[in-house]
Amino acid sequence: MQLRLNELKRNVQSLQAAYREKQGEVRVAQETSHYALRELDRQRELASRQLVPASALEATERQKDIAVGTIAVLELQLGQARARLGDPSQPIDQHPSVQRARAELEKVRVDLDHTIVRAPRAGIVSHLPFVGDRVEAGRAAFAIVAEGGLYVEANFKETDLEWVRPGQAASIELDLYPGHRWHGRVASIAQATGAEFSLLPPQNASGNWV
Repeated sequence: MQLRLNELKRNVQSLQAAYREKQGEVRVAQETSHYALRELDRQRELASRQLVPASALEATERQKDIAVGTIAVLELQLGQARARLGDPSQPIDQHPSVQRARAELEKVRVDLDHTIVRAPRAGIVSHLPFVGDRVEAGRAAFAIVAEGGLYVEANFKETDLEWVRPGQAASIELDLYPGHRWHGRVASIAQATGAEFSLLPPQNASGNWV
């Protein structure tokens, strides 16, 4: 599309140059016609005094007719060039064909930008779809593990949460990495047990419900 836009700009520039060239030809033809008319008047005056032959007068009249006819042809060609160009004083970037091509190019850029899937945050992508897979609207296409820190969900006994408060410092150790300790803070404490947030929370007589 960019190549087509550049080509249209060159075409408009060529039309403008052709229009200016045709204007110059019309001006030259008009000057030639004025000279031919003056020369015809002189030849008629000399012919009336029988100082020039009749053939010279006829040749001058013919030159005048050719000069006038040339102006009419050039003005017709100038009108055709103006019709192809539009407004001769209009800048190239404002020509309708150039503006239409620029709008098409911008639409292609927008459509191409819509084909790029941008994640809300940086991270590691998992469960990527394969080439040729179809993704249904409203369903997740893949998962992203954010790189901006870790979030640990821990399950404690109710009796261990008596003095735990949001904002307190915490240290985390994982069996996967023995000898390494992570430091963080308590973000929040759930208001119910994990089972209560399940699709079908248990409701039994042991009191394990809220």
